[in-house]
Amino acid sequence: MLNGEGYSSLISQYTALEEGVQPPDSPKESRLLLKSEKQNNPFIIKVVSNALNYVAQAISTTGTTVIIARMLHGLAGAADLANLWQSVARNAVGGGMVATAQYFTKDIGNKSLLLSNDLTSEERVARETTIERAREIIAVSYVLTALLTVMSMTAFGLSYFILPSVADAETADATFLYLVLSGLGTWPTLALNTIGQTAYVRGYYKSPVISSFGNRIPAVLLSYLFVKYTAQLNNIKGVGLGNALGSWLSYLAMEIWMRHQSEFSFMEMKKLPFSKTLLKKDLPPMFKLWAMMALQRFSEWGNLWAVGTLIGALSSDDLKKTNASTTIIGILGLIYQGIGTAGNLTLTTEIKILESTDIDIDTKKIAFQKIKSDVFKFLLASLVASISLGAFIFSLKEYIVQVLADDKSQGFESISQEILSITLLALVGDSVRITSSNLLNAWYNKNDYKADRLLGSGFYKILLPNIVSIMTMTAIGIPAGYFTGYLSGNEENNNNMLICIFSARAVTVFIAAIINTLQLYHAIAVDHKKLFPNEDVNETYSARFFTAVKNKWGFALPVGRARSGSAASDAPSMTTYGAALS
Repeated sequence: MLNGEGYSSLISQYTALEEGVQPPDSPKESRLLLKSEKQNNPFIIKVVSNALNYVAQAISTTGTTVIIARMLHGLAGAADLANLWQSVARNAVGGGMVATAQYFTKDIGNKSLLLSNDLTSEERVARETTIERAREIIAVSYVLTALLTVMSMTAFGLSYFILPSVADAETADATFLYLVLSGLGTWPTLALNTIGQTAYVRGYYKSPVISSFGNRIPAVLLSYLFVKYTAQLNNIKGVGLGNALGSWLSYLAMEIWMRHQSEFSFMEMKKLPFSKTLLKKDLPPMFKLWAMMALQRFSEWGNLWAVGTLIGALSSDDLKKTNASTTIIGILGLIYQGIGTAGNLTLTTEIKILESTDIDIDTKKIAFQKIKSDVFKFLLASLVASISLGAFIFSLKEYIVQVLADDKSQGFESISQEILSITLLALVGDSVRITSSNLLNAWYNKNDYKADRLLGSGFYKILLPNIVSIMTMTAIGIPAGYFTGYLSGNEENNNNMLICIFSARAVTVFIAAIINTLQLYHAIAVDHKKLFPNEDVNETYSARFFTAVKNKWGFALPVGRARSGSAASDAPSMTTYGAALS
């Protein structure tokens, strides 16, 4: 343990790191890393930037829903189905494009070489090598974007065969037409995501906000103008074409703007080194990373899609009753994804610093403290956001139901508001679940995701929390909600069924949130023990609880577990669960 003088020195260095000031007598590697840190924007800017990026997506989704439900009367069910399908295709498939940014951060060790002009001659040579590697990664990311565009469009095409079984003919036809037309804007939407995330890693934290708002807002405005003021497009076609055209205009504008920015000149597509050798080298690991990160999005959007599909199969009228709830889940879920994504990219950079072999033990302690501090900050930010936004929406629930589902039939607004209240409660747990899963993803090792590393097993930390979410919320939650509703009474309006389905979802969301958060803090405790084996890690109440569980039932979560014979075989016992909380 540090003495008083050493502790004061460590605190002063930590404060200097937070402010971007270089501590005296720090190693060269540390100086470079701190030079990069100095140019980072404050924590709150990173959070707000990513949150606003996803807010723009939420505005687009809500705007589209309102246009279809309010201006195209009788198609509220189509609005809900279109929202669910597009969310799965673009958020679960395309949302995994944050993998590009994480892959970029993992591979580009000294981000300061891209961010700083205050370099020595030796560092400038290294900078050229770094920039060339950055071009290679961006080239592969564009190829991945093209593949994901095909996958997304394939999902839209499959809706032609699936929708008639879960909705009436008019709703199914309208939803399919919207998906196909709006799908024409899939490439620019995903490409903008790629550009924005890469620029974010390079230090331009406002880029995701600018690109996302530039994409989503014009799309909604064009849809509104087409439906309102044109004779040929005053239907679902106008909404779909408006979405596609808005995406293309925004993408072209971003490309033109970037061509006039010297900082982004190395990212121009014509300068990128596309080659078979490069694709063979980098595409498979990047695709693996995308697949596991997309699974995190799918644990949310796939669950929502499954719930919507089940309810749609029961009745199109029931689907309208849940329209307000699914829309709010989409809006707030995207905001929490933004907070989690900011945390993911922040921790990825900090873990890269911590794994460096060229920094001394005191610098490692500073870096590890910063990781623990940022984990807490991001979890707290998501929790505060969910409670405050939930309270605000709850106060306006009557108005929200009226706007998002234009139906004046008896009992409609009452059941819709009740479902919305349950949804808002579930979203408090969802915020923590989404954020903790994103934070755990930061420990991924792109070269060998099953290998034990200095900081534990990346395979478990990126995959297991998503499996937990899918198993609890979808595999268990949906059947439990359905059969509970079935046993509670077979009403003609299925209101009991809807309440049970959303209540079961709320319970399983909280269970997944608790498990994933415990995994996160267990990962930190394991890393603490591996990095600083000579320090005592105090056992907490949560640690003793999990020790008791293990002793009684022999059950232990596999996060941080070392393989026999590996360098990490000295991983701590279950007593380190929750120790990082102390």
